[in-house]
Amino acid sequence: MEKQIMKEPFNLEKYLTDSLSLQVNATAPTRNMYPFTPEDPYLKFESQDPLAILGELSFGKPREISEDNIGTPIQEFFRGVNVFITGGTGFVGKLLTEKLIRSVPHLGHIYLLIRDKRGKTSQDRFDLLLQDKVFSRMKAEVPNYLGKITVVSGDISEPGLSLSAADRELLLDRVHVVFHGAADVRLIEPLRIALASNVLGSQRVLELAKE
Repeated sequence: MEKQIMKEPFNLEKYLTDSLSLQVNATAPTRNMYPFTPEDPYLKFESQDPLAILGELSFGKPREISEDNIGTPIQEFFRGVNVFITGGTGFVGKLLTEKLIRSVPHLGHIYLLIRDKRGKTSQDRFDLLLQDKVFSRMKAEVPNYLGKITVVSGDISEPGLSLSAADRELLLDRVHVVFHGAADVRLIEPLRIALASNVLGSQRVLELAKE
């Protein structure tokens, strides 16, 4: 008669806790760490609260995280990194901007491409954007958030992204990572308009990133 082996019931909470307890060793490189496995020598597992690792224990309260604090692999990847985001006023762009500012304590800087629209300048639209309640927690926990964001006036549907010479030089000199999220999602637009934004716009951002 075969001996039956009783399997322990799957515990989702334990699985998530173990998964999120991954922490980068202080001596580990902070770039080119993907893909990684638990066997990689520069990773270590520690039994600690995953929310503490992610900096989530200060929910709704201003926080200060020491430069010496080692975070998750994603947090460490973005340590000191300057990011260029297009489509920052859209649904995904807003969430991305908020998440980077709030969850990456040692992020370098965000350069946000916003176009002038309907009589409002890019700065006017940015000020209006910050009134969205999605940024409420970020404002509470990272009071100096404005020092992390620079608005860049531009339009992906225009040649050269309609960037000024100074802004173009600024981006080329400082940006490390590009998130391209700008697009025309109105499916009833004439093909030439959709092409200018969704195809040529992506090509222009790619060309800028390659310079």
